[in-house]
Amino acid sequence: MAIQNNPNLYTAGNVVFDSRPATMFYLQSMAHKRAKEEAMDNYFRDLGKNLTPKGMSPDDVPEFISKSNAYKQFAIENRDALRNPSRDNGQALMQANSLYNDALEHSARSIGKVQNISKIPNLNPDERERLMEHGWNAMQQATLPVSDPNYRPFSPSDINYNPAQYTGKDEADFISNITKNRIPYEEKTFGETNPKTFLRKETTRKVYTPEAFKGIAEDAAKEYNSNASFKQEFDKLFNGSFNEKTGQIEISPEYNEAFKQVYGKDIHHPQELAAGYFLNKIQKESIKTEDVEDKFAQAKYMEDKRQAGRVALFNKKKDAAKLLRKGDSGWVNPYIEGVIQDAESRLPGEQGQSLYKESPLINDPLISKALIRNGVEPDVIRYKDGKLEPIYYQRYLQDDQSNKGAYAKGDIIKDAKGNPQIIETLSKPISIQQAKALLLNVAPNTKLDAMEMGMIFGEDEGGGGDELGFEWK
Repeated sequence: MAIQNNPNLYTAGNVVFDSRPATMFYLQSMAHKRAKEEAMDNYFRDLGKNLTPKGMSPDDVPEFISKSNAYKQFAIENRDALRNPSRDNGQALMQANSLYNDALEHSARSIGKVQNISKIPNLNPDERERLMEHGWNAMQQATLPVSDPNYRPFSPSDINYNPAQYTGKDEADFISNITKNRIPYEEKTFGETNPKTFLRKETTRKVYTPEAFKGIAEDAAKEYNSNASFKQEFDKLFNGSFNEKTGQIEISPEYNEAFKQVYGKDIHHPQELAAGYFLNKIQKESIKTEDVEDKFAQAKYMEDKRQAGRVALFNKKKDAAKLLRKGDSGWVNPYIEGVIQDAESRLPGEQGQSLYKESPLINDPLISKALIRNGVEPDVIRYKDGKLEPIYYQRYLQDDQSNKGAYAKGDIIKDAKGNPQIIETLSKPISIQQAKALLLNVAPNTKLDAMEMGMIFGEDEGGGGDELGFEWK
């Protein structure tokens, strides 16, 4: 068997080492180092992906991009120090984190600003007019770039309005409220009556007690303290009373006097001005002057007119009777003139015929006989537009209420409103000349007795009707 010798026997005593384990360790160490570096690179790369302008306000994006780029540039330039923080005791890593957080915070604030701006209300014209300056400033500050030192998120509490304008309706409502439970007594005075229109001036003055006026003033003072619009109005009125030349507040004398009558002193405060204002206004509004109808004077005038009409009718009929005795047909002129004058002297519709209250009514037996048509006397004769208008009513048959008898002497047929139904074929107006002709036509066929003479011509002539003993001619 061959003898195999150890190779080391011929190396002159030198020892040979195995380097493979060391090589393996080195390779492993380098691999670990590269893995660590790659992990750090990935970490910072992933962080960079989070820096995005999505959802940001456009006016914040340029600065955000600048901050983001600053972070990325720093990470590139300091890659070794970021891979091995121990080299500079972590200074580069802290700086990179600071730059990153600054960019990220900028983005978050901008996104929050966009959401915050959505809370700003959409003001209507009245609200825009009354919005206080602080509210305008707050809305403007909320839209500034987030890096602006004046930027400030909006809060609903920033919105405050100046009081609404105090209106005439507000004033009227307030006066109504403070006077409704304070009932004054009234004093009336009258002026002269206009003889043409029967109108006269009537002045009504509402008189409040001193206690009522003091209560009104106290209510105005309370309203000043509780109603911002009210307060604003009288602060403005008070401040507007300042005289720059004299350096004094010069209150309107009428307001000051009204206040002084209640409190015995002058006005020195807007609250007192409010009291004086309403005391004066209520005093003014408590006096009312208007034209009213003097019914007594009108009634006296109409009575005088009626009396004159009766006298005129009496005289006209006397004249007619004298002419009639003589056989003079001219009697008809004064007769019909007197009848018309008498009708005009009475109030329209005075005889109770409400349907014809706009026209004078004639009530005369001879004219009624003259206007008989188809054996029917007119129910109403009115004088209108210079003509006589006889009106004939439809009537029921006395023995049968279900049928209409145009010429029967029964009850008058009325419509649903209670107005008499008219016979249109008979109710036609006639001229005065036609009426005179009808009077002349009826006279020869009419024998008047003493009573009829009295009814037609008056008592003085009526008694002698039979004695006269004449036929109409």
